[in-house]
Amino acid sequence: MEIFMKLSSVLLATVIASTAIYNPTAIGTYAQPLVVQSESTQNNINVDNVEKKAKDLLLLYEQRNYAEIQNKIAKPLQIYWTPERIGAEWEQNNGDLGDFKKLLSSKQENIVNGELVILRVEFSQKIIDIIVTFNKEGDIVGVNFPRKESIEEIAKAFVEALAKKDYAIARNYLHPYLKVEIFPGKMKTKSEAYVKKVGAYEKVLGVEVQPLSADQDLAIVNTQFTKGAYPIFVTFDKQKNIVNISTSDN
Repeated sequence: MEIFMKLSSVLLATVIASTAIYNPTAIGTYAQPLVVQSESTQNNINVDNVEKKAKDLLLLYEQRNYAEIQNKIAKPLQIYWTPERIGAEWEQNNGDLGDFKKLLSSKQENIVNGELVILRVEFSQKIIDIIVTFNKEGDIVGVNFPRKESIEEIAKAFVEALAKKDYAIARNYLHPYLKVEIFPGKMKTKSEAYVKKVGAYEKVLGVEVQPLSADQDLAIVNTQFTKGAYPIFVTFDKQKNIVNISTSDN
């Protein structure tokens, strides 16, 4: 099995550790992984400033000020996220929540080379958690909304986004931890290297989901390329975030 989206061993260990001790009954709280605790002192982030940035970002979403949101995210992402695309993503994820009511709470978590801010937000129809990921410089490198789609739908959409070379959308499905290290450019490089081996993408033949553990599920995306049919293995945590991708193309 070949790693399709190669991750650093430390980062992947962090993700595995975090999903193993995440408490799914306590929505919006992330337990502190031991691996992260040993690294978190290396972060030189003004925690209060990071929390303020996350709250300001939420206000911009509520105001639908998508142009200003574009200015707030890390510069390498701005080219991919136009105000129009940011607005479409917000409406797709939160269009059925009703009117924004208030911010209920915020919680900060240290991660390797960055920081998370988890915002619990009340809308008229539902309460959700929005997770904002910051790098070690305090730049916003990711925003994760709860996923309404099934794992099958997400896995298929992820592969199709890569095939369409829409790496920013594909990256959206990644776990918040991974967004510190993985940017659209890295996904492009890995994806193009894989296509050179298996040929051009044609279609997804089907998706099979299997439980890996109490904390993770595996989606096997059977995919047709010009050189044959190959499975792409996409691992999810229980919040339907992608934590690993691998292939078998021998």
